Amino acid sequence: MRHVPTALFIDTEVHKRNGLRFDTKEFSLLTSTFVKGGIRLLVPAVMERELRRHFQRQGERCGELWRQLDNQHPMKLLKSRVARRAEDVTAECLTELNGHWDAFKKHFTIEALPAVGDLDAVLDQYFAIKAPFSAAKPKEFPDALVLSALVEYHNTHKVNIAVVSLDGDFKTACALLPYVRHFLSIEAYINAFKPELSREEHAIEEPVDPLRPIVTEDLTELKGILGRGSQATTIEGDRLLSLLQNRGENYRYFFFNATDPFWIPRLEAAGFFASLPEPERMPDGTTKIPEWPPIYYLEKVFDSDPETVVRILESLPTTANPRILDGVISIAAKSNRPELVSRLTSKILAAAENPRWAREKFISLLTKLAQW
Repeated sequence: MRHVPTALFIDTEVHKRNGLRFDTKEFSLLTSTFVKGGIRLLVPAVMERELRRHFQRQGERCGELWRQLDNQHPMKLLKSRVARRAEDVTAECLTELNGHWDAFKKHFTIEALPAVGDLDAVLDQYFAIKAPFSAAKPKEFPDALVLSALVEYHNTHKVNIAVVSLDGDFKTACALLPYVRHFLSIEAYINAFKPELSREEHAIEEPVDPLRPIVTEDLTELKGILGRGSQATTIEGDRLLSLLQNRGENYRYFFFNATDPFWIPRLEAAGFFASLPEPERMPDGTTKIPEWPPIYYLEKVFDSDPETVVRILESLPTTANPRILDGVISIAAKSNRPELVSRLTSKILAAAENPRWAREKFISLLTKLAQW
């Protein structure tokens, strides 16, 4: 499944299509789908100046319409009429437009980009009439400057970028950059996050490699979804599972930091508790004891949902991995219910065969058992 970038740029034309409003269906879908701070919104200086120029023009248009309306008969005869100057209406409208834009940006992690990344490259595109310049639109300097800023951002941070734009030449320019994915609408961008694989294809057949490097944009998104907890949307849940399956370090980060039992059913359905890594004999005679991060998550959520955690532990395959058995002992030692601990007897006895891994926890558990 191709990774969908969480560094997002929205072209000014998309804002104009939405009437310079941020309460439209398109923009509301964006803010309701992603948690606050879950994705990075790239705001090049040129784009922001262009957008605020449109705000200024819209404010002036409203002021002029107000002046025309105020001069219409019988407006001046109305007892409810409030005399206002067109300039005041313009100023108030502009304040509102700028305020809504600033409030919208607070939902994202904002990356303010400079006016231009590489001016020489922009001039080369201009003189060679390369996208976003074209014979029909030879003066596309704003788009060229924005594109240059996006390229510079990628070169600095090494992240992929999603671009939502209606401009055909801008789309052509994006197609030349392998790290940019173009979308014609915000809805199309959001739909790209929906799972492209069936549940069977999602099955985990091989252990996730915890040594694979994490990508900053993934971690930002993962933290945002975790922070949402039980309020996470279906799309966010599917996206989280995709991140766990495709990025080893994301997998480890989640299980070491998640504390909400809300995720248990989804993790279980996706097979995250179905297989266990076993000790591996190395060529030099040593034994590699692999880590299994889900056991740390189960320990943290045990107090919130002990029945479910014990059921999962019961269903785990037989294992000789002392790290996992150590975790089982830790969970059993937390319980104040003998009937739950008794259901873990086979796992506890397996852990007893190598007690050096859980000596203190064994003592704590035995002390508790002796008091029952």
